[in-house]
Amino acid sequence: MKILFLDFDGVIKPLHQDFSKEACNRVHELLIKEPHLRIVISSSWRAKGLQECRVILSAHGIDPIKVIDVTPGQPEHALKTRDHHIKKWLRDHPAENFVILDDMAEMPDFLHKYVLTNSLIGLTDKDAERALDILKQEKYG
Repeated sequence: MKILFLDFDGVIKPLHQDFSKEACNRVHELLIKEPHLRIVISSSWRAKGLQECRVILSAHGIDPIKVIDVTPGQPEHALKTRDHHIKKWLRDHPAENFVILDDMAEMPDFLHKYVLTNSLIGLTDKDAERALDILKQEKYG
């Protein structure tokens, strides 16, 4: 299984805007191009719970069945420790490969797996292509 660690704000919801139909469509396309890709919510929105995140994503055209989990840890500290939350999730769950879509968190240990989005624009075609390239690489680790 391949994993997409998904942040909401600044990725599929540009800052100070509603969810971006275009950005959500790009995530949907990633799921089509990579049939074994599953989403783990790494966003602070995970505080709403897995089921509510599924409802939100479904309302924006992203298959809720593909949303399998949220990262552990306290969402209020997400910007400081999001990489630690991802590391813990990966230690506890098997993953063939992964990519991280985020607009802010610094993740020096994951530079080769990290797609930094522009928080004012959200996920672009170029970002989605980079994510797809990362997912096509050999198994991580």
